[in-house]
Amino acid sequence: MNCPDVELKPKAVAIMVSRFADFETGRNAHPSQAKIAAMCGYSKTEPVSNILSSLRDDGWLYRDGKGPTLPNGRANDRYRLTVPDCGHEHDGSALPDVLK
Repeated sequence: MNCPDVELKPKAVAIMVSRFADFETGRNAHPSQAKIAAMCGYSKTEPVSNILSSLRDDGWLYRDGKGPTLPNGRANDRYRLTVPDCGHEHDGSALPDVLK
């Protein structure tokens, strides 16, 4: 994610989400917002929720359903990593072949 339009905090959240995605496809990332918040140093999930929403709106993430059901009966959102057409020359060098 080397786009000058993406600020540091959204970039950090996107990188944390990417750590949970399947390497070959960029799919199946379903970390909890609490997990992402902890990994990014946030004490609350609200900033993460807002950042995930902006990353979806800007085309960097696609909400692809829900992950597995957790013991508490809930399921985290499942994401697919995407690269938007934002006018910059994204060469895709950091992406799996399937996403290029």
